Amino acid sequence: MDCAKSYCGTLTDEMREFVHANPRDHSYHYTDVPFQLAAYEASAVGTDPDNVVQILQQAIRALQRNTDAVTNPHRFTLRQALLLLARLIGGIHQPLHVASAVSRRAAGTLDALRQQVRGGPWN
Repeated sequence: MDCAKSYCGTLTDEMREFVHANPRDHSYHYTDVPFQLAAYEASAVGTDPDNVVQILQQAIRALQRNTDAVTNPHRFTLRQALLLLARLIGGIHQPLHVASAVSRRAAGTLDALRQQVRGGPWN
């Protein structure tokens, strides 16, 4: 969250705690799902456990008070979950936040991608 990085002024204790507990919060804002895939699949090429899809799901579960270590591994508070939900929903519509191109030069990634692509070969 941008304000938690002091872009909005002085950090509060809650903001400091969030930054300390979430060192990868920069990756919460996007996912790099190759556009060649038909749909998002967790653990697929280009996804990450801390990407926007996973963080949105965790924030929603936190707001539903489903906050055990499995469903809310980042231990988002209700306030943090609501702020994350508002912030991420505001950016998820941006194409570069939810897709990426995988070039033929990335051989290992391309091979993994080919195994996941459905519906025939692509160029």
